Amino acid sequence: MKEIIKNNQKKQALYATKYQSMFDRHGVAFTFEELENLVINPLKVQKTEAPLIHPSSSRGKIKRVIEQHNLMTWLWVDLDSGNKPLAEVIDICKTYQITNAVIYSSASAMREKKGEMQGYRWRVVILPNRSLSCDDWHLMQKSLAKIFKGGREATKLTQGFYAPSNFDGGFYEYALI
Repeated sequence: MKEIIKNNQKKQALYATKYQSMFDRHGVAFTFEELENLVINPLKVQKTEAPLIHPSSSRGKIKRVIEQHNLMTWLWVDLDSGNKPLAEVIDICKTYQITNAVIYSSASAMREKKGEMQGYRWRVVILPNRSLSCDDWHLMQKSLAKIFKGGREATKLTQGFYAPSNFDGGFYEYALI
């Protein structure tokens, strides 16, 4: 057991060295172009090894720090249920005139879990025209969750989303809006 933990720590250290510079910017916002590139070329790592992208550019990721910073840079939707095909998610974006967005399948999409095939699962990430206050961001997140019938976890200030990953070359689809 100790050997497994030691190997996992080495793996995490190597991973952190390889990818952290893309995400740890000390308050500098991750760019839309960088996200588009990751969507087109997803990381070849397990979901748990993929970097977590946070919708705030604050230095800290605890609620108090985020609220003091009061600038949210990303909107996002978590679609883990409903089994909508990509075309349907794109249609929702078009209907609500959502632009500056990327849609990508989550690492657990179309995978077998406990003998049952998981359906389509998506992340919709939107770059608003300007940074939003925490209150405005929360209202937008609630509206997006309702429009897309997405998960409520994306309405929490401290919740981030995983960077696109496709560790085994399995199911992966995306769209740039």
